[in-house]
Amino acid sequence: MFVLVAFLSGADSGKAAARKESGMRFHTWYMINCEEESTWPADFKGIKAIGFDCVTLWNVIPAEGGWWDLTEIVRNVPMTKRAIQAAHDAGLKVFLGIWNPTNMGLVEQRHRPLTNKGATPNRPNFYSETWQREFWVPFLEGVKREFGPCPGYTGIVFDDATACSDDASIIYSYTPEDEKRYSDFLEKSYGSIASFNLQYRRNANPYQSFAEIKPPQSPVESAKAWKDWMLARGEWSRVFAALTRKSIGREAEIIYIDYDYYLDRSYLTFGHNTAKMVESFDRFGPYIAQEFLRMPEADLLTHIKRVIAGEKEVCPPQKLHFCTWVNGLYKFEPMPKELVRKVVSTIAGEGIHDITLYAYKVHDWRPKGPGRGGKLNRPPLKEISFKYNPQMVAALTEVIAESRAR
Repeated sequence: MFVLVAFLSGADSGKAAARKESGMRFHTWYMINCEEESTWPADFKGIKAIGFDCVTLWNVIPAEGGWWDLTEIVRNVPMTKRAIQAAHDAGLKVFLGIWNPTNMGLVEQRHRPLTNKGATPNRPNFYSETWQREFWVPFLEGVKREFGPCPGYTGIVFDDATACSDDASIIYSYTPEDEKRYSDFLEKSYGSIASFNLQYRRNANPYQSFAEIKPPQSPVESAKAWKDWMLARGEWSRVFAALTRKSIGREAEIIYIDYDYYLDRSYLTFGHNTAKMVESFDRFGPYIAQEFLRMPEADLLTHIKRVIAGEKEVCPPQKLHFCTWVNGLYKFEPMPKELVRKVVSTIAGEGIHDITLYAYKVHDWRPKGPGRGGKLNRPPLKEISFKYNPQMVAALTEVIAESRAR
C-alpha cells in the first residue's frame, strides 16, 4: 500500500518566523508499524528530500475496532519514541495522528453513545463528561507526558474527531447522561420552567420540571426544540475542544481536519460548533470526500472554492488549511501532475497556505457492494507496504518546490 499525505500548514507563536520565510510547511503521514524499523531512517530522509518539513506518525492495527487505532500510540510508547527520534534525525518535525471517532479500539459499552435509532455503535460518546474524565483526559495527558519531551515532537493531528455520524439521519446521543446534561442546559438558558413553557407555548400541557424534557430525535419534531438541542451540542463541542487543549498542553500544536460539511454547515444540523472549537485548536481544515475527485476538472476546482468560502464563515483565514485526496476512492491511479498543480494553486489562490494532499495506491480493501457499509477487506499487516508511489513523489516534489518559490 502506498500512502502519501501532504500538509502545508503555518505554525503559531515561535514558529511564525519560519512561516514568513516560505509561506507554508509541508507534512506527510507515515505508518510506523507497517514498515520494518530498519527502513525508518531511509524513509524519513526520503520524505525530507521530497520537500516535507513534518511527518505525522500513525500506528495501524488491522483488528476489530479500528484500522488506525489511537490507543496504539500510547500502548507502544518505546516504538513511537524511536520513530519520533528517527524522524527528528532526518530533520522532520513530528505530529502524532489520531483518527476519531470510529477507530479507537474497543470502547466500553458504558462509554458508547445511544443513537436516535436505538443503536450503540463501537465508538466513544464524545459529549459524555464521564468518558472525557475517565478516558480522554488521561489519554491526552499520557501523550503529553510520554512524548512532550521528545526532540521533534510538535503536536497532534485529529482526523474525523467529531461527534457526528457519516449518516446525517443518525444523531448522537441520547443516553441518560446526555438527557440530564440537556435538561441542565435548558434550565440555564431559560431560567425557570415557567419561562420555558411560555416560550414553547405549552399552556395546555406544561412541563413541571426540566427533568421531564427529552431532546428531540429529529428536526421535524419541533424546529425550536431542534435548535435548542443543536445549541446545547454546540456548547458541548466547545467545552470538549477546550478540555482537549488543556489536557494536551499549550505547547503542542493541534491540527483538526474533518469533512467540509461537518465544519461549515454543521452548527444547526449536527450541533458541531466549529466556530467555538476554533478558539482552542491551532488549525482547522476541511477535506472533500473522495467522490468529488471524479468530477470534471472545472467542477472540482469550483467545488474547492465553494468549500473554502463556507469555511471562511466559521474560521479565521489564518487558521484554515485544506485537505483533499488526489486520487479516487476506487481508482488508485495518481492524479496527473498538472491537476495537482491546479488544485494546489486554486487553494493557495483563496488565501490558504495550509494544504493537505492525499495520494495512495492500494489493493481493494474497501467494503464490497454499494454504499459505505460493510466490513473492510483488510489484508494481513505485513502485506501492506507504505512506500510512496513514484509518480506522486515526482509530481509533489515539483509542486512543493514551485509553491516555495512563489
